[in-house]
Amino acid sequence: MEKYIQVEDLNIGYGKTSIANKINFSIPKGSLTAIVGINGIGKSTLLRTLSGMQPPLSGTINLDGKQIADYTSSSLAQKQAMVLTTPIATKNLKVAELIAMGRHPYTNWLGTLGSYDKEIIKQQLHIFSLEDLKDKYCFELSDGQMQRVLIARAMAQETPLVYLDEPTTHLDLSHKVHILKLLHRFATKHQRTIVFTTHEVELAIQLCDYMLLLDGKENAFAAPCELIEKGSFETLFPKDLIQFDARTGSFKITK
Repeated sequence: MEKYIQVEDLNIGYGKTSIANKINFSIPKGSLTAIVGINGIGKSTLLRTLSGMQPPLSGTINLDGKQIADYTSSSLAQKQAMVLTTPIATKNLKVAELIAMGRHPYTNWLGTLGSYDKEIIKQQLHIFSLEDLKDKYCFELSDGQMQRVLIARAMAQETPLVYLDEPTTHLDLSHKVHILKLLHRFATKHQRTIVFTTHEVELAIQLCDYMLLLDGKENAFAAPCELIEKGSFETLFPKDLIQFDARTGSFKITK
């Protein structure tokens, strides 16, 4: 399969301080990939580095056959979309207006929306069950509703690659599953490459095509079934607290 993202010997961090290194993986187009690991291991830092928001300490990131650093900001905006956990600058926009911001890389300098842009916005409102909220201001939304709006904006950008930092935060279990199934459908049906960080390891095992287990040592990357066979999940958390059951693909509290 065509490799859309290729990462070799990546070392991430800030200044001269390395957080995680020896990160290697290749992600094919049209797949859903989860980055998992304990708190503070560098999941969000990795996502920001992959997207070009901050430079790597060393190593290479290749996006669609080209080094990430060689893209201009405008061309990169048509290649990838990003949803971070940081709050948006203003919540004084209506839901439909915020989703419309995903179309800005394709509009003229006035930001005028064409008929196609409006159709894409309408589709995202429907897909993410936001039609009844489209005229509400963002400050009126719950955290879970706001999360769906931000994902819808990223999808409205229609980029081949989407990065999402903790996209299921603030959602109950049914909505977590709903969002991840939607993301997998987007990846498969529309050949989007979607990469997200998450603490929902068990859901990722069931719903993702690939997973990166960021642990600061091996940083194993493969399909979930392969990672289970290799015993990679067994070292993800301290064994005196949590143990992985390979038969069920779930974690059990150590008693």
